[in-house]
Amino acid sequence: MNEVNIRTAVFNDIPMLVDFAWRSFYDTWNYMNTDEDLAMYRSQYFSDEIFTNEFQDHNISYYLAFENEMLVGYCKLRRNYAEGDLIYNRCIELQRMYVSHQTLRNGIGSLLMNHVIDIAFKENFEVMWLGVFEKNYRALAFYQKFGFEKYGSHDFVLGNDVTTDLLMMKPLL
Repeated sequence: MNEVNIRTAVFNDIPMLVDFAWRSFYDTWNYMNTDEDLAMYRSQYFSDEIFTNEFQDHNISYYLAFENEMLVGYCKLRRNYAEGDLIYNRCIELQRMYVSHQTLRNGIGSLLMNHVIDIAFKENFEVMWLGVFEKNYRALAFYQKFGFEKYGSHDFVLGNDVTTDLLMMKPLL
């Protein structure tokens, strides 16, 4: 693997990030969703306007992974938000994490995960949590490797399709 650099996304990154975020989401989930549902989901969550609004929210930040100056992964953190039975005051959500399909299994996901866990520790959060599709066994194993444990579930709505996400948490104390 070549050297991978991770940095905080800035406002000028929005067009590149929106494109990458949608492509990586689509590449991951198109096999089990209709074009109609994907189009509906894209309009709800993957537009320049939505990302611009998120960049103005001090509780949300994006981190970009580059290999040879090419974007190969990203993740999104949302601070001070909890779901389910979390009884912590200071929660941080790993809301999204995707790596390009061309670089899967190259260690980029692990680099991103270590990066955001370090951020959560430095910012004194008590717990990091996330939601993951209950049948995404590779992701479940990945998160368990980093110490995440199941604590609940919630519905995930993509267009007209409703699936179950497992809620997982990692105590940081």
